Amino acid sequence: MPRYPPEQIYAAVCALLPELDEPLKGQVQSLLTQAANGQPADLQLLDLLSQDDALRQRLRRLLQAEETTREATLGGYSGLGGETYSTKAGDVFACPECGYRFVIGEDGEQPLPCEKHPRVRLSKEQ
Repeated sequence: MPRYPPEQIYAAVCALLPELDEPLKGQVQSLLTQAANGQPADLQLLDLLSQDDALRQRLRRLLQAEETTREATLGGYSGLGGETYSTKAGDVFACPECGYRFVIGEDGEQPLPCEKHPRVRLSKEQ
């Protein structure tokens, strides 16, 4: 079981995308699309990106940075476990920086971060 929640893994992978070569980038984007469609892909992404030592270390640094940012934002308080968004099937979340949209497939599903702006909180469309 990974140490990081899927949302944190997806955000780190999105930040790593520009550094990947085209064949690997295509595989990663395919897995991110799978995740966007409600099928977990976090473990597959970790396996794929851990095959290369340099990528594995870069991903580890990104994940640690995500965790540090999250802890700094929360002041060390993790609060109760649970969702960062309250979602229902059909809800639409959008990146305020670009045209990225994520449609929730089932109640409780968390939206994937924007590939271009992984640190920007998505807003729920009305």
